[in-house]
Amino acid sequence: MFLTKVKMLTDEEISDFIDGQKAKNTVNKTKSDVGIFIRSKSRNLEEIPHARLNSSLKSFYYRVRKRNGDEYEPETLMSINNTVDKKIV
Repeated sequence: MFLTKVKMLTDEEISDFIDGQKAKNTVNKTKSDVGIFIRSKSRNLEEIPHARLNSSLKSFYYRVRKRNGDEYEPETLMSINNTVDKKIV
């Protein structure tokens, strides 16, 4: 029988590996989209209690505007929503 020695990885090593596999554009977009939400709430996504998260997100999507005050296109809001969903799961 042939046995292979497997190195056990920490959670941080696994996260670093996964992050290293992501395209730079994906990482930058995630930071940008989550940053838009954080600027609107003045707190990190992870700090919002789960019981309030749904209402906070509804309010955010209703009120969010570009820095120049214009509304985001619906496709952009859907993209931001998808990014935030991935971040909180």
